[in-house]
Amino acid sequence: MSSIMVIWRSSASLFVTLEARAPTLGKPAIINAMAPAKRAIHTIMRDPVYAADFFAAAFLAAGFFAAGFFAAAFFFTATFFTATFLAAGFLAAVFLAAGFLAATAFLAAAAFFLTGTFFATAFLTAVFLAAGFFAAAFLTVFVFISQVP
Repeated sequence: MSSIMVIWRSSASLFVTLEARAPTLGKPAIINAMAPAKRAIHTIMRDPVYAADFFAAAFLAAGFFAAGFFAAAFFFTATFFTATFLAAGFLAAVFLAAGFLAATAFLAAAAFFLTGTFFATAFLTAVFLAAGFFAAAFLTVFVFISQVP
């Protein structure tokens, strides 16, 4: 949580500076305006607590995301080799939703770091969350349809 606050403060000051001076910015001014974000990255990488928070979130998201795709692959394999369509589809839907949910949290933090605005973060979060649950719902409906003789 502490690393998110550092990123939030740095990215907010960065984008306030960029928005205020956007028409008159040259290359050196943009580089100077990025200094708060650079400081935040250096803080995250130097402080083990910040780095642990950041990388734990990244790898947790990647792990759930991979688990979701593995479960989806398991479902399609089970479709051809076993009769347990419902169980395979249910597990695939659950893990796919969990994977997209974890990836959404990570992408939302990344979007907030990159944009510094709540609107862009909320929009990207909504898009990826909707995509994850849509994929899980589609997979679940596909399982139920495949059960109909």
